[in-house]
Amino acid sequence: MFHTYDSITKQWLSRHPPPPFSTESNLGQLILDALRRISPSKVIQLDTDTGLLLTAEELRLRIVRVAQNLSGLGFRRGDMAAVACCNSENLAPLALGLMVAGLPFIALPTVGFNGDDLGHLMGLVQPKLVICDESVYKQVLDGAGMTLKMKPVIFAVESERESVRKVEELLQATGTEGDFVPQAHGDMQSSVGMILCTSGTTGRPKGVCVSQAAIAIVLSRPVKPAPESDLNLTYSPLYWGTGLFALLNSISTGITRAISRNPFNEDHFFDVLAKYRPTHFFTPPSHAVLLLNHPRASGADFRSLRSWSLSGSIVSAKLRQSLEARLPNGQTVNNYASSELGLIAMDMIKQKPGAVGQLMPHLDAKVVDDQGVAVGCGEQGELMLRTAAIPFMGYYNDEQATRELMDADGWIRTGDIGYLDEEGFVYLVDRKKDVIKYRGYQMSPVDLEKVIERIDGVKQVCVVGVPEMDGTSDLPAAVVVKREGSDLTEEQLKSAFEELVSDHKRLRGGVFFWEELPLTATGKVVRRKVRDMLVEALQGNA
Repeated sequence: MFHTYDSITKQWLSRHPPPPFSTESNLGQLILDALRRISPSKVIQLDTDTGLLLTAEELRLRIVRVAQNLSGLGFRRGDMAAVACCNSENLAPLALGLMVAGLPFIALPTVGFNGDDLGHLMGLVQPKLVICDESVYKQVLDGAGMTLKMKPVIFAVESERESVRKVEELLQATGTEGDFVPQAHGDMQSSVGMILCTSGTTGRPKGVCVSQAAIAIVLSRPVKPAPESDLNLTYSPLYWGTGLFALLNSISTGITRAISRNPFNEDHFFDVLAKYRPTHFFTPPSHAVLLLNHPRASGADFRSLRSWSLSGSIVSAKLRQSLEARLPNGQTVNNYASSELGLIAMDMIKQKPGAVGQLMPHLDAKVVDDQGVAVGCGEQGELMLRTAAIPFMGYYNDEQATRELMDADGWIRTGDIGYLDEEGFVYLVDRKKDVIKYRGYQMSPVDLEKVIERIDGVKQVCVVGVPEMDGTSDLPAAVVVKREGSDLTEEQLKSAFEELVSDHKRLRGGVFFWEELPLTATGKVVRRKVRDMLVEALQGNA
C-alpha cells in the first residue's frame, strides 16, 4: 500500500519518502547527469518524419550548446521564454537547454489555439525570448504585438525565411562544451521550471507552474534502465503534461522516444507501427476508437506493443477489452491526470472494474461533500488532492484562479465527483464542473456562451456537451433562444462563432433553436436539464 487511511480525518495519506535530492540541488546538473548515465551511443530520440536518430551524447551536447549560446546572447537565469513548437528534431535540446540555463518557459500550442489565445498566454509571462515553429510565426508576431510590453528576441524552428533569426544559431558548437558547468538556480521548490497551458475550461487558458523540483523528482526516480529495443511513440505536444513526462521519462530511463511534427493521424500511426515496431504508446480514448475502427486495423500487427496507455477521459470496459484483444503481448493502462497535478492514478500494476486506477504515491487524498466535510471509504463527493512531497506552485500570475483551485491547506479541488476504496483505488462518477471534454481538449461552456451572446439575434444561449457515438468525447452544442423577429440560422450562427474561436471549440454537436430554456426559481439556466433534454431528443431522432 502506498497510503495509510486515517479513519479520523478520513484522509488517504501518502507514505512516499521525501525526494532523493536537496531542494538546493542544481536542475541543470541533474539533467546532464541523467544523460551521462545512459550509454553515449544509445538512441534517445527517433524522428519518424525524417528517420533521423539522436543519441544521448548528441542530445547532451546540443543542450549544453543551447545553454552556452543563450548566455552568450545576454540571457540570464530567471528570464522568461516562450516555446511554440511541435515535436521536431530539436525541440528536446531547446527545451532542456532552457532548463539547464535557468530560463523558465511557457510551452505554447501550435494547433487548436488562435492568435488571440497565444497573445493572452504570452501576455501572462511577458517573455524576453520566443522560440517558435515557422507554421505559427505570424500568430506569434501578432500575439506579441498585442500583449507584450517589450519586443522579444524570436528564433524560428525549421524556417527558410531569410528575414528571421533561426534556431540553428542556438545550436552552434562553442568549442567549450567540455568545460560547461550549469549554474545553481536556488531553491527548486520555489523556482519555476516551465509552464504548461490549461485548455481554458473556465474562461481563458491559464499557465500551470511546474517547479524545478517537480521536474527533478521525475529525473531522480529509482527506475530500471529501459531495454535497448523499447520505443515509446508519443503524439503529445510539450504543452501537455503527458508530453513533458514523455521527454523527462526518456532521459531518466533511456527509452527511445518516437516523435512526429504532425498531430495524431491514424495512417501515420499504422505506418510507424509497421516500420518501427513501438513497444509503448499513449493516446486519449477517442484516438484509440479511431484506430480500432480504421480499415487498416484488421491487417495491422500489434504484437510489438507491450503497453497502450489511455488518458484524457473515462475509459469504458468495452474499449479496453477491444484494445487488449489486439495486444497479444501487451496490456492497456488507464491514467487519470491533470495539468495541475500530473499523474493522479493509474492501474498498471492492478486493475479493478470501474476504477480509473490506484492513487499515485506522492499524493494525499480526501473526498468531501457539498459542505466541504470529508466522507469515508466508498462515499461519493468531490475528490480533493494534495501533493505530499512537492507543493503545487499555482497558476502563473493569477492569484485569484489559484485561490479558487486550492485551499489554505494546499488541498486542490479536482472538480471530479467520485470515491476511493480501502486500497486507494479511485472511482469517478461525474464532473462537478460543467466542463466539455473533446478529444484531449477541455473547455468551459460559459466561455463559449460569452462568444455566442455577442452574435446578433441571440437572446439566450446554453452550451452543453453531447456525447459522440463512441462515448469517448463530448461535442459542443448550443441551444439558443432567438430574439423576437430574428431570422438567424444555424449556418449563420456557426459561421460567426467559428471566426472567433479555436478549432476544438467549434459547435460540432450542432445548433438548436428552442422557444425557452429551463430555469431555476432564481432565473438561472439549468444546464444539466438542457443537456438531458437535448440528448433525449437526439436519441429519439436517431
